[in-house]
Amino acid sequence: MEGVDVSSSTWFGQLPAVLRTLLSSDGTVTKFLEAYYLERIRVKTLLHAEAPLEEDITPLEIKKGGIILRRRVQMFGETTNRLYGLAESFIRADILWPEVRGDLVQGRLGIGELMRERRIETYRELLGCDSGPAGPWAAELGCSEDAATAVRTYRIFVAGQPCLLITDRYVIAHFA
Repeated sequence: MEGVDVSSSTWFGQLPAVLRTLLSSDGTVTKFLEAYYLERIRVKTLLHAEAPLEEDITPLEIKKGGIILRRRVQMFGETTNRLYGLAESFIRADILWPEVRGDLVQGRLGIGELMRERRIETYRELLGCDSGPAGPWAAELGCSEDAATAVRTYRIFVAGQPCLLITDRYVIAHFA
């Protein structure tokens, strides 16, 4: 991914190697986790809503009032039921194909897997990585509010247009 160099950040170097790799990867998160932990990852949808925007989302080039699909999902190990992470997505509904939207509503697969299954050509751009306490996401991450987390935000282009803005959150202790 272009755009962000996290390799020189002190906090980044202190993360477990698997989490450093995951945060800097431009591959599908669920497939990465499956390969590393040798278990299927299931996605549990916590929020799925289509509504007009209350403010501009510059990385998606969409203005206040535009229609956006907002999703929040947890990623669990199918065998261990281990919570691996939380992902929140803002999706430009005007770009995403109707059949992919339908699959997202059903929660059949994660976004990356659906795009791969449908052979949708994409480009991913890492916008930032950071660390900090879980805070308001603690309950959905299954941890305390002061638990250390690592966060990455990236966008996915479809047909040359920014289509998805995704923020992944991971409890660092879950990867130690």
